[in-house]
Amino acid sequence: MDGSNGIELTSTIAGSFHAYTHNWNVPIDLSAGQSTNGYFPVLNPFEFSVIAFITEGAGTTGEVISASETPVISIFPNAYDANVTGSTSPDVLCATDNDITVTFRNYGNQALTSLD
Repeated sequence: MDGSNGIELTSTIAGSFHAYTHNWNVPIDLSAGQSTNGYFPVLNPFEFSVIAFITEGAGTTGEVISASETPVISIFPNAYDANVTGSTSPDVLCATDNDITVTFRNYGNQALTSLD
């Protein structure tokens, strides 16, 4: 998000705190020159995380002194945006009644109380 060299901290006093806010628009399609091996993964914003690390010296070649990983809290513009992420029906061929399991994911920014 901040280039290959990250953010340079100028204050390194013990106990100092640095807060940064970052925004990244998730691309719809990674095929626009972003994959070098022909693999275009499905992006699931609920599985994103950020890894922050501190290195000794400038750039990405310094020794990692400290690192931390935290999940990303995704914010979506739609109030209600439910999508089917999977479904199974194991006995569809041999039974008159079928057990169907459907999995939904709410990509909206409001809690769902019901779904048709």
